[in-house]
Amino acid sequence: MSDISMTQKPSQLISKSFVSNEYNLYLHGEISHDADEYLEHFAVYHQAGPEDLIRLWIQSPGGSVSVGHQYIQHMNRCGATIVAVIGMGTASEGTAICLAADDWEVDEMSTFLVHGFSYGTYGHEAQVYNTAAFNKKLNERSLRNTYSGFLTENEILEALKGVDLLFDGDELKERLQGFKEYRASQPCNCGQADCPKNAQLQALAEMEDEEDFDSMPTLQEIVADAVKDGIAAYEKSRLAAEKKASRTKATKVVEKTE
Repeated sequence: MSDISMTQKPSQLISKSFVSNEYNLYLHGEISHDADEYLEHFAVYHQAGPEDLIRLWIQSPGGSVSVGHQYIQHMNRCGATIVAVIGMGTASEGTAICLAADDWEVDEMSTFLVHGFSYGTYGHEAQVYNTAAFNKKLNERSLRNTYSGFLTENEILEALKGVDLLFDGDELKERLQGFKEYRASQPCNCGQADCPKNAQLQALAEMEDEEDFDSMPTLQEIVADAVKDGIAAYEKSRLAAEKKASRTKATKVVEKTE
């Protein structure tokens, strides 16, 4: 075989390149009341795709609930995998942001402090009362939406009473695993009506409904079981009546003999 024929032979190798990026974001200190401070983070959440990884290093005592909520909204809409690296002293709204991640890195020094949010109000009596009543409802909604599956129902009630709940690294590892499993069974909160995850959950629910329907007895089986039960009840009643009749007859024979 000549050198020319060898060089003209088509290649048996087909290659494809995949480009992925890893981003490291740092959320340290108190969560600011100015959302503009996190515009760079928001830009990363917008541009990152399913092939990318975002590692969120977080060590925050909490801060603004409203800005924290907006931060979480951006995380929910991000296509990339978000891993929260939980540091010491992560508390309050900082824990809420942590739980919005897809996965977590925890070590023996990681800590979590969970409680309801704090606020102040002023004005005349009716304004103070109405504001307090509204915030009470909002606080419960926030706690349940954020920590269901991570906290037990009793712990949520304790947090609503104002109790601080503190968890160390070992407790976090166990609870976060359970939280991941719980969240996988819930609809996605990405805000997209055509979310593939929601479609998959709906399909599973319909499949379970079909299985439950298939397991139901047919009309013929119901009738057959009813007839069987009726015959058994009749036979039991007939035997009881015959025993009673035989005992009565025996008693009359004894009386005549005497």
